[in-house]
Amino acid sequence: MGRQRTAAIWGILRLLRRNLAAFARDRHVRGIALITAGSLGVLAVMCGIVAMLIAASVPPDKHIMGSSPQDQNKAAAPVKLAAGPVIPPSVVAKGSRFGTIEIASSGIKGIEWHITPDDARRLFLVKAGNDGSRYQIFESAMARHFADFNTKLQDRRNSPEAVDAVAAFMRRMKAHKIPVQNIFIVISSGVADLPQLGELEKSVTARTGIKPDVITPQLECSYTFDWIVPPAHALDSAVVDMGSGNTKACYVEPGADTDRSRGIELLPYGAKTFETKVNSSKKPNVTFARTSARVAPDAVGPLIDQAIDGNPGFLSRSRYYVVGGTAWVTAMLVHSSQSKDDFISLSAPSDFIALRKMTLAEQADMGKLRDPFTPNQLVAGLDILIAISNNLNLNKKTVLFAAPGRDAWMSNYLMSKLAQIEPPAE
Repeated sequence: MGRQRTAAIWGILRLLRRNLAAFARDRHVRGIALITAGSLGVLAVMCGIVAMLIAASVPPDKHIMGSSPQDQNKAAAPVKLAAGPVIPPSVVAKGSRFGTIEIASSGIKGIEWHITPDDARRLFLVKAGNDGSRYQIFESAMARHFADFNTKLQDRRNSPEAVDAVAAFMRRMKAHKIPVQNIFIVISSGVADLPQLGELEKSVTARTGIKPDVITPQLECSYTFDWIVPPAHALDSAVVDMGSGNTKACYVEPGADTDRSRGIELLPYGAKTFETKVNSSKKPNVTFARTSARVAPDAVGPLIDQAIDGNPGFLSRSRYYVVGGTAWVTAMLVHSSQSKDDFISLSAPSDFIALRKMTLAEQADMGKLRDPFTPNQLVAGLDILIAISNNLNLNKKTVLFAAPGRDAWMSNYLMSKLAQIEPPAE
């Protein structure tokens, strides 16, 4: 098929050359106006056909989640569309293409954004947070999610592979016309505590020319809090954010002059890292689920007590927003009729217990959610949330899953970065 398209293109180009030669011979014989109109009309048609054939000859982007960096380098950029449509290049305002590359404990993630710094500055307004337009605008600004590259950075040996993946994302973003100065590389909190952090930072900087920003668990959760909690509820709310590698919490305390955000690394475990811990304690003839149920209370309870020591305000909040993959799966499967809602009320810990039972009975269909976890990882995450619910007495609180929590901290990070860009001189 490729050879046929190429032959067709060359045939059209030869016909176009003959037409132009005829135009050159005849321009003094017939009326110039007539020849010009006819020849230019043919020229336009020919160019259009050539463009369509060239476009048709380009293979579509391939989804290569989990492939090696070498395979990624050979293939076209994988594209998964986000909520907003991909905007044609002719429509995207100059200076409004940005890219973020997140180095997370579970993998490398890339997003292309179409938003102007002026829009980002306007979104700092309190009104944008109150009426929900802030996260709606940023959701539509996500032009595309590139396919994630899965790696486990808890193992130091995977660091070179992760750096290769970052470089591959850079190449794809530049191919999508994103200027290098508009690409931000961020190391998320699940990686920030790893002993090889410094080595990873240096390697990424040397390979890409961009020094990555390192986001602490406290800052990551604060970004999420500011993004999803309406200002009217800032002083009576807290956020619990469980990722793949760790669990963060944050809330706001009133101050004399200004309210102060407090972030806590609640646990060094997330759904995937706790799975690793459970496996290390598992005996040959005991199931993973039984081991996890035994390990979770003792592993989680004392660490929560230690983390919230000195933060009594965290326990006194009446509303808890729970975000992260495990909370999302719970909301989607236990409250499927509300799956389109931005905020979904949860009963904690009973909803987490219900999904755990569904998972063990093989009734939790994660296929329609694109299988974000293995069954063991989901059980591990649910056992963490059950233990947190018991420790914080969430059965007596209002608990909400916040759909805008997806990409919340990254959206807020990018908004903050863009808002610092100086507006052009008048």
